[in-house]
Amino acid sequence: EWMLDMQDPADGGVYHKLTNKQFDGMSVMPVEAGAPRYVVQKSTAAALDFAAVMATASRVYRPYESRFPGLPARMRDAAVAAWQWAQSHPDAVYAQPDDIKTGGYDDKQLQDEFFWAATELYLATADMKYYTTMAPHLGKASVPGWSDVAGLPWVSLAQHRDRLQVSDRSRVESGLQELAGQLTRQANASAYRVALQDEDMVWGSNAVALNQAMMLLQA
Repeated sequence: EWMLDMQDPADGGVYHKLTNKQFDGMSVMPVEAGAPRYVVQKSTAAALDFAAVMATASRVYRPYESRFPGLPARMRDAAVAAWQWAQSHPDAVYAQPDDIKTGGYDDKQLQDEFFWAATELYLATADMKYYTTMAPHLGKASVPGWSDVAGLPWVSLAQHRDRLQVSDRSRVESGLQELAGQLTRQANASAYRVALQDEDMVWGSNAVALNQAMMLLQA
């Protein structure tokens, strides 16, 4: 439930991060980290990512209402409030304050976040207004990453194809098959039989490999 605390209950906006002003030293154990932390700036990306995660969580927790009374509805309502804030603030891009020196994780491209949030809110609420926002983005499936979450809606859509119109169901299936074919060809052309390309060998490349595997599993 700690993630719910990142939302401003007054307007539904979500803070970009909770952070020290600068990184703790490499020798500082977590239990010894005592520097003040700050919630920093509401952003559209944070609101939409939050909306997507809370909508998904509300759907996952719904069968366990008796064990977590009220929590699924609270998550759903928080997701809707964050979506509404993002509709009113569609271009609130995070700008790192001068006195904050930790990782920015800023994102200026927000269409992928709108796509993900709309998808998860549709699956959580069955409200067609989210469907009509989601459907135009069903173009080319992709491997997700921290700054490009457009692949994540495809994971949920692959598992809930019965909730889609027939034409969109076909687009999801063909999109995932096309992506899987591309990744398979890359792996078959690799001496190591992995789909990773030179440009994928970045900080966090283990995540790239697992995200590729996740999309192959959906296909």
